[in-house]
Amino acid sequence: MNGVSLEVDCSLDTAFVTMTGTWRLHCVMSSRSCDCRIAVPMGEQGSILGVEVELPRKSYSTQLITVDNEKDKVEVPKIDGGTNISVKLRWCQKLLYCDGQFTLNIPFNFPEYVTPAAKKISKRETIQLNVNAGPGTEILLKTTSHPLKEQLRQAGKLGFFYDSEVLSWSSSDFVFTYSVSSSHTFGGVLLSPPLVHDVDHRDMFCCYLFPGKQQSRKAFRREVVFAVDISGSMSGKLLEDTKTALFTALAKLDAEDLFNVIAFNDGTFLFSSSLERATAGAIENVTQWINTNFVAGGGTNILLPLNQMFQLLIEGVVALCGFSTLKFYGLIT
Repeated sequence: MNGVSLEVDCSLDTAFVTMTGTWRLHCVMSSRSCDCRIAVPMGEQGSILGVEVELPRKSYSTQLITVDNEKDKVEVPKIDGGTNISVKLRWCQKLLYCDGQFTLNIPFNFPEYVTPAAKKISKRETIQLNVNAGPGTEILLKTTSHPLKEQLRQAGKLGFFYDSEVLSWSSSDFVFTYSVSSSHTFGGVLLSPPLVHDVDHRDMFCCYLFPGKQQSRKAFRREVVFAVDISGSMSGKLLEDTKTALFTALAKLDAEDLFNVIAFNDGTFLFSSSLERATAGAIENVTQWINTNFVAGGGTNILLPLNQMFQLLIEGVVALCGFSTLKFYGLIT
């Protein structure tokens, strides 16, 4: 082998790889010819996109290769001994994602017998890596198997390059690990026109969503009204258990959530005339209000609190607590 180059474009969870190499068919006499089979073991969930083979007097190309034993192959017939063969392989593969880190692993390990015996023959290997994680993100480099030099750093983008004259070819796979940092959940849609040789010329699109740092962040704000039966049938342990469950539910609300509490028996008692933001101060106030007003007594009139809840919530979530008439004292959200 006389030279090898690797060009990788990482976009979201997919890597698009182009590997170019040149070989001399030295094991066959110049007066003879033979068929040559080219195979490449690709990375995670690899899919070949095309192969181009250049010879001095002819060339070959393909757009689709069948998969066999995890190696994609193409066979080139009747190559004369001593011929220099240039091969360009293009494929895509998935990036591994674990514990918040993306890992790119590309086979780049060459056996010693492909190294030219003559020491004066130039042996150059190059790697070009581009990473695009999307707008509004920061890419943090973790580990790399080869000494890459940073060429580009922009919001959501990184570019690296490696170029070296070597005594022997790479003996380890190319591994690159990085993480993507974003304070908020973000997403978008990528659009792509059809390929030149596409049969039906369909446009393609990809929707993506990245969780960001705030792993516990909700997609929507909650609007909750708790209606609690404090009639005489709720006295004792029933009412105490209901209060405990209600305190637990209130503690799980975020500051941007809206809530209210209605206690009812023959009449109704509202914590507030409107929905309140679940700030620390509001949670403290409603806790004191519950301890003061949750006293079991009287009958049960469910219609009035239901009407009040519907008035408070145009759209939202309703939680009903401990209706004695339905014989339960849990929370329904």
